[in-house]
Amino acid sequence: MSKEFGVFYTPKFLIDFIINKLPIKNIKKQSVNVLEPSAGDGRFIDHLLRKNPRIVVDASLVEINKESASLLEDKFINQEKIRVINSDFLYYESIKKFDVIVGNPPYISKKHLTRNQIERCREILSAASIPSLADKNIWTSFIVRCTSMLEDNGVMALVLPFDLLQVKFGSYIQSYLTSNFSRIEIYTSNKLAFDMAEQDTIILLAFKNSKRKGLFLNDLEFDKNKKNKLLHHAADKCRRLISQDENIKWSSLTLSDYELNFLTRLAGKLKSIGSYATSRPGIVTAANSFFIVSKRKIEEYSLQKYVSPIIQKSQFFQNNIVFNESDFNELVNSNKPSYFIDLSGYIKNSSERVEDYLKLGESLELHKRYKCQRRKNWYVVPKVPPGEGFFFKRCNEYPKLHKNNFEILTTDAAYNLVVNEGYNIESLIYSFYNPLTLCFAELYGRYYGGGVLELVPNEFRRLPIPYKEISSQLFLDFSNKFKNKANIDEILLSSGRDVLSDIIEEHEFIEIIKIYKKLIQRRLKS
Repeated sequence: MSKEFGVFYTPKFLIDFIINKLPIKNIKKQSVNVLEPSAGDGRFIDHLLRKNPRIVVDASLVEINKESASLLEDKFINQEKIRVINSDFLYYESIKKFDVIVGNPPYISKKHLTRNQIERCREILSAASIPSLADKNIWTSFIVRCTSMLEDNGVMALVLPFDLLQVKFGSYIQSYLTSNFSRIEIYTSNKLAFDMAEQDTIILLAFKNSKRKGLFLNDLEFDKNKKNKLLHHAADKCRRLISQDENIKWSSLTLSDYELNFLTRLAGKLKSIGSYATSRPGIVTAANSFFIVSKRKIEEYSLQKYVSPIIQKSQFFQNNIVFNESDFNELVNSNKPSYFIDLSGYIKNSSERVEDYLKLGESLELHKRYKCQRRKNWYVVPKVPPGEGFFFKRCNEYPKLHKNNFEILTTDAAYNLVVNEGYNIESLIYSFYNPLTLCFAELYGRYYGGGVLELVPNEFRRLPIPYKEISSQLFLDFSNKFKNKANIDEILLSSGRDVLSDIIEEHEFIEIIKIYKKLIQRRLKS
């Protein structure tokens, strides 16, 4: 495994599964042309040859690392139809087309690429009419290059990050794939069997030409009797996505076509959260541990004149939906970092202790950080005013929208909300906690290892919400349920049912609850 080159060698049981899925024996040619980009140690080709000893395989292995390429040549020295090309695949050119392209492309973030590689990625994406926003990681360009090298009846099998299914730039690649392949199969695992590169991974099988067209999902499972052996659902468990909502990600294939269209139809009756309130991320400090401190640190460096209350993490506030002064005092008393250092009014050299603190920051080279360098004074952090409510972009069990009674600041881990004229924050919060809105949070968001759900600003603003005006007394009763630690299922069955009662029938509510539980189980199993 090599993070420097974005290389994560694929385990044998995964390769076996992929090679078994390739329709090599159905290719009616004298020899099968195979390409393995970013070949590493050539394990895909090696397994393919062993699995198909009677088939003539003409293979090209492209590997950027000189030492690895040399080892590949030694490994296949007696295989005259296997060629090793020591080259960056981004620049590799081939006159012939390939019947099969198989491998595990590197996962290298744009910030770790050379300038030439970034420019080359943009050229590749541009030639395929894909927006440059998709250049966030090198694997997107690998997909495009591989696709361009396939025969008309070719098949591509790649191990890819789960990002393909859920992030915004992945949606451009999704569109590209559906335009270039008649059948696409996605293989995922509830148990994260493919958790190699410290991130979730999937298997993509894409067929240029197939009689059974469509986009299909398989949830893979482990054979309980044989460790690391994968099983997969029968073909009738696969399904084709027909939802037309462009905001819904491929990861939503957990649901049936009926379920997706059912949710989309109901959401079409509603406005989005962005129609009722403006939202913006909180304060970006560029160094939270320095600019957000505990009471003890404030006293140590005499910073009392230069601090404001702030909440840094959702973990600091979990058992209520209303943030009050008492909640802040609890954070302070538990010595949590709860004060934001605001030096916008500080006069240089006016305090010896403050200067000592700034020197501490410079000894940590905070002033050299990108965001700090862009400030007039590196230690003056732009302040984002508090909202009437706030929403933490990441959550575990379910997303939470809070009322901000204390006017506390937040970091950019949260979005601050100000409701539009004619609406109120209590009614918005009450309306948020319903199974339909939370279903779309699961569909629009993306999730990570451990089941953490994240909604970026645009995804949050697009959430459909059945806004319902309520009284202050009803909101008080509602918030007390959270304070008394009622679970989310109880909330959805009571308040959630009330919110949706004006727009749906009872049998539809029951269906939404079932779908929500299905989505939650899918995510939390990860």
